[in-house]
Amino acid sequence: LDLKTFMQKISRDGIPVIDYDSDDLDSEFSLLK
Repeated sequence: LDLKTFMQKISRDGIPVIDYDSDDLDSEFSLLK
């Protein structure tokens, strides 16, 4: 799951777009697993 796919997924699922520069990115990825 690369960043582009990740951003497309959250856009498609209607989840607010996450700031991919955020330190919380790893946490956001873990929530999707």
